[in-house]
Order: sequence, then C-alpha cells, then structure tokens
Amino acid sequence: MRIAVVTLCVGDEYTCLVSDGIRNKRAYCDRHGYAFVCERVHLADTRPIPWSKLPLIKRVLPQYDVVFFSDADVMIMNFAVKLEAFIDKLFESDKLVMVSRDFNGINTGNMFLRNDSRTMAMMDQVYEREEFTHHDWWEQAAFIHMYDTNSTFRSHVQVVRSEIFNAYEHNFKVGFFLVHFASYQGPKLREAMKLYGRISDAI
Repeated sequence: MRIAVVTLCVGDEYTCLVSDGIRNKRAYCDRHGYAFVCERVHLADTRPIPWSKLPLIKRVLPQYDVVFFSDADVMIMNFAVKLEAFIDKLFESDKLVMVSRDFNGINTGNMFLRNDSRTMAMMDQVYEREEFTHHDWWEQAAFIHMYDTNSTFRSHVQVVRSEIFNAYEHNFKVGFFLVHFASYQGPKLREAMKLYGRISDAI
C-alpha cells in the first residue's frame, strides 16, 4: 500500500517554530517506509494559509492509496504505532475520510484520506464554502459545515475520539500515537515541540 504523511509548513518563522516536529515526522516515515511531503508554498491564492491544506491534499492524494494529513504543530510520540492500524479501520468502515472529534467538535488537524474521486470532490466542496474564508477555524469550519448539512458528505466520514490520533497536551498519555499543539503560538509552541521531541526520542 502506498502511504504518505503530508504536512503544510509555510513561512520561515513558522518553520523555525515547528522544526522539531518536521524532523520527527520525517524520522517516523523513514522508520516505516512512508513517503513524507512537507509543503512550504502557500497554495490557496489570497486565502489564509490554512486553506492551502485542501489543494495540497488534492495534489498529493492521487499518487498514493492513503494520505495521512498532519498539521505541522503535531509531534508523533509512539513510533511503534503504524498508520496501517488506522487505515485498516478506515477501509473496514468503507469510509473515505477519517477525522477526530474533540470538545470543540470535528478537528481536521490530523486526518486520513483515501484515494478516491469522491474524496477529491469532498475537498472541492469544502473549498467552495467561501463564507468561511476568514473564519477562526478556516477550512475546518467549512468541513464541519459540510458534515453537519450534507448527508452524502457525512456518510463518507468516519469520526473517532481525539485520543486515537489527535490528542492534545491536556489529555495526552504515554503510549498515545501523537500530541497536537493546536492554538499554541510563538515561544510556547517552539518549547512544547522541543520538550515532546526529546520525550519522543527517548521512548
């Protein structure tokens, strides 16, 4: 099976903040033989950078059977966990996209996507929701809207608990697959990435 881990990291300042996470993802992919794609270019025209996630997924997905998109502010903590463990569940459920749900609802910071023309159409549907262009959650808000209002879209999405592959620092436990520093910025983000990177290296 062809699998890629894909992340978006635009701008020198942000790249510096999350450099430990990029190194971490590349090492994880090297360990298990996955492709690693780290996009440094803003792909969403005049929209805020997070919207670049969608054209990036559309560009990369046709080359693989499954893409695991993971935000740059994510540190993989358990290298013993292989992506196939999640992908098998995705295929068993016959869904196209697998995301997690936290206290705010669905989070698209980490998600699995199957190579399918319907998946590509779903990404287009999310991108077309221009009313969310400047929403605080950007493309995530558009994804939630589509999930809540479109039954066909919803039927292709599997939603799991955040602890499965989108844990945060407040609920992270040793043995979890990863930790996501969503909303962390500046020195707080850099220090969290460095700290958890050292822990990951030691496990």
